[in-house]
Amino acid sequence: MESRIKTLLRSENNKRLLSNIVSLGSLQIVSYVLPLITIPYLIRVIGLENFGLISFVLAFTMYFVLLSDYGFNLSATKQISDSRWDREEYSKIFCEVLIVKAILMIFSFVILSLLMVFDFFNNYSLVYFMTFGMVVGQVLFPVWFFQGMEEMKHIAIVNLVSKTVFTTLIFVFVNDQDDYWIVPLLTSLGFIFGGGYALIKAILKYNVIISCPKKNRVLSQIKGGWYIFLSRIYVSFYTTMNTIILGFMTSNIVVGYYVVAEKIIQALGGLFGPILQAFYPFLANIYRRSKDEFYSLFKRLNIFLLVSVILLASISWLFSDVIVALMVGELDTNVTVLFSILVFSLVTAPFGPSFTNGLLVLGEDAKVSKIVLNTMLVNMMLVIPLIYCFEAVGLAFAWVIGQVYHVLLYIYEYRKVIKGMNVKCVV
Repeated sequence: MESRIKTLLRSENNKRLLSNIVSLGSLQIVSYVLPLITIPYLIRVIGLENFGLISFVLAFTMYFVLLSDYGFNLSATKQISDSRWDREEYSKIFCEVLIVKAILMIFSFVILSLLMVFDFFNNYSLVYFMTFGMVVGQVLFPVWFFQGMEEMKHIAIVNLVSKTVFTTLIFVFVNDQDDYWIVPLLTSLGFIFGGGYALIKAILKYNVIISCPKKNRVLSQIKGGWYIFLSRIYVSFYTTMNTIILGFMTSNIVVGYYVVAEKIIQALGGLFGPILQAFYPFLANIYRRSKDEFYSLFKRLNIFLLVSVILLASISWLFSDVIVALMVGELDTNVTVLFSILVFSLVTAPFGPSFTNGLLVLGEDAKVSKIVLNTMLVNMMLVIPLIYCFEAVGLAFAWVIGQVYHVLLYIYEYRKVIKGMNVKCVV
């Protein structure tokens, strides 16, 4: 056993996995800590209503980010991982994915421009267009490429620098309520700077051959990412759409309360993101080598996640008052109540992404889409009546119920897929 452990530690693949987890962990911490640092400042300087407005526009813009990403962070990642030693092939994939993402970005901008004829959007058109820069930055940033190459340190470094710099500038330039529009501007500039630099880095480091992709291969990319794209659309209907519905049915202030609590929960749940992101291409490689080894590793990964997340959720619930006071700058009972409810969803937080990775490795893209569709339908049946009756508190309860249902569906479908297989270790 001891010799086996030493062999694993010396393994180049495992060293790369550990490096990727550390890199993505550093990025995740900064990605969540920086916004949490700015929240108390922004609420005090621009006011809760303007903060709620920015949060609403951000949630709306995430649909354009979602459209332009088109699920390539999973489908293209797997393709790059499979062809990482073939420069000509990964260069073709690189160009094909960028072309599709660019077309979807232009389409998104046209839709946004058309929406400006409505007063609801036109009244804050500057904020919407400023925030759209995030879409441009996401299109430029080839996260999927670096993930496929299992070189996540490049993602981490670029994001750490750009986000730190432009977040710091918020404290410099946002000084009163009228400066609220500068927040989305600086956020977008951070995305664009990071994305542009990462794109150039990827091309130069890996000697990517820039070429005009063939039509049939571009269509193949669209087809290959379709089920993942659908699943992400469905996910958005019980994530960002919830905030949008809350905004339509209540007010910017209520949205502000909910978003503050939600941001803290996302930061805590996001601690598992680096592990899951780094393990995806790693699991795909393990599965190609040995199915039994994949099932065994996947089971151990989920047991580790379960123990860790129960501990995290318990501590967070016990110290909810302290956590909210630290994040908001004072103890706000509205935020505390919402946080105390949402904290129960932490127990399920890592398992949606984990089982998504597992089913995608098994080639069950359609099942992932089906699971998320069912979750979306249940969520929509709960959200509107619960918001109508209890406003933000109702949405918090709807979210917790939906997440429990979501994970139970994943476990059921995963076990159904592997039933009948000659597998020694299953979840």
